[in-house]
Amino acid sequence: MSQGNTASESLANWLRGIRHSNRFVLVTWERRPSRGSMVGAVICLTLLFLIIAIVSVRFNGNNDKWDDWYAPGETRTGYHSSVFCSSVTLENPSITSSASVYLLRNEPELTKLYNFTITDSLVLGYMYYRYWNFYMYPGSNYTFSSYLTSGSVSYYLIKGKTNFQNWHRTDGYSLDSVSFSSVSNKTRSRSFTVEDEYYFVLYNPYKADAKFQVTLAFNRTEYSAQSGSVVTSCTAAPSSKCTMDIPYNSDYTVLIEAGAPGDGDWGTNVEIDTACNPRVWVYVMIVLLPTLGVVALVTCIAVACSCIRRRRRYSSLPSVTMQEVVVEDSETALPSNPPPYTPEEVLPPSYKPNPPVYTP
Repeated sequence: MSQGNTASESLANWLRGIRHSNRFVLVTWERRPSRGSMVGAVICLTLLFLIIAIVSVRFNGNNDKWDDWYAPGETRTGYHSSVFCSSVTLENPSITSSASVYLLRNEPELTKLYNFTITDSLVLGYMYYRYWNFYMYPGSNYTFSSYLTSGSVSYYLIKGKTNFQNWHRTDGYSLDSVSFSSVSNKTRSRSFTVEDEYYFVLYNPYKADAKFQVTLAFNRTEYSAQSGSVVTSCTAAPSSKCTMDIPYNSDYTVLIEAGAPGDGDWGTNVEIDTACNPRVWVYVMIVLLPTLGVVALVTCIAVACSCIRRRRRYSSLPSVTMQEVVVEDSETALPSNPPPYTPEEVLPPSYKPNPPVYTP
């Protein structure tokens, strides 16, 4: 009887200790960002910047174009990069002369010489002017002569387009000037040591009309394509165009040449259009590589921030552990393991099998 009661009390005390203990299991879950959505965002950004790169190439190809006026026989080195330009297209709208573009292995030399004379009879009214402009290289020279029959006129030699525009607005700077009136014959000459565009201007600031005859004799030096070892070239006939390829990242020089006038008119300039045909993959790489770097950096930052937030959330929650509580106010410590359970020890004696038979 005492043994059964002792076992029952031990089991009850152990169960009571479990009820008051801090043993528990905490189950938590967190909705993580979808990796598929992150990959999709990166792909969308990459495609967006790829489209921007292609559009920029198209825009550059349509606008990297120079429309310049050339004097007959004039030569100029081009401004086309062998890295960004895959080829150069030369368009010649002139109906009297051809135009050529050369790819040279070396820098050309000023060995070509053009000698020509422009003669014209003019009548200039009040505040009217007449000018000729030529790009002059070192070694060039000219002679101006005029025979005035009535009125008065002024002559100016102006260096550079900006100075010419300023002179036109304010009657300002000029390298050389002379005024003459009544019947007279004037002569001016000059040799050029600095290459630039020069303007030869006749201007009538007087109210009476000026009638005169003018002669301009030029000895112009120009670049010789043959002196630079021609790699390749193309020539555009009047009212046509041609295309010349440029090797990637080469040190070659592009030389543009306006042909001599077919009608002998050396005083009329011609328009020559040159365009850079962009090297598409270079533009795509320039735009795309930094873009991919930015996308990768943003992705790394986003992933790092997500990890930091997850760690902070987990650190603010209790640990998922089971802890035992020691009952200190009891006289005896709870057993670490419950006592073995048998029905015979727990049930009262009166409920044991085969109870004794009561006899009066």
